[in-house]
Amino acid sequence: MATDFFKKHPWGVGQIDWHFLVIFDKQPQIKELAEAYKPLLQHPGLYPPIPAQWLHATLLRVGSIEIISEESMEEVAQLIQKRSRDLTVPELTLDSPWVWSGSVCLSVNPGEPMKNLFKIIEAATTEVLKDKAPTPEKFVPHVTLAYPRDTNDDEGIEKQLKQAQVDPMKFVPTELCLVKQRQTPPYYQWEVITRIPLSS
Repeated sequence: MATDFFKKHPWGVGQIDWHFLVIFDKQPQIKELAEAYKPLLQHPGLYPPIPAQWLHATLLRVGSIEIISEESMEEVAQLIQKRSRDLTVPELTLDSPWVWSGSVCLSVNPGEPMKNLFKIIEAATTEVLKDKAPTPEKFVPHVTLAYPRDTNDDEGIEKQLKQAQVDPMKFVPTELCLVKQRQTPPYYQWEVITRIPLSS
């Protein structure tokens, strides 16, 4: 059974956290992908599909802006930029929809380039933030299409997804974004603070 995503991951009113994301504001084909999946995400166990402009791949949630200063995060971003110069991120593919803890996700393939970027981000945050750095669980490259309400029908959602006639969508992550992110159920919104270019 899946727990309501926003009850399982509650944020305080007005809480804003630092995140590193790959976003798709310069990838218009992702809007087409979101529209193609929208009919398959109509299910009482799911919140409405995430609008295309708020689709993203989370690399790391760092922590509250109340605890970690913008100056510290800019230092982290500069270190990431320095260390990622020799990292080539190739064209990637979003495909293979699946249900993960009730959320409907797309896999990012191949996953290794994103995992390599995650390692750089994790090391930089640890070096700069010390004991304020996050200790993330295993990183799984993915993009979430819809978050779950309380539901025990993962099987039904999976069945709907198997009806998909949606072609895989390619994209090139040309930048990593440091953002201030907040919950706005049924999805997240953010303000981009820094864009870190990625080689492709």
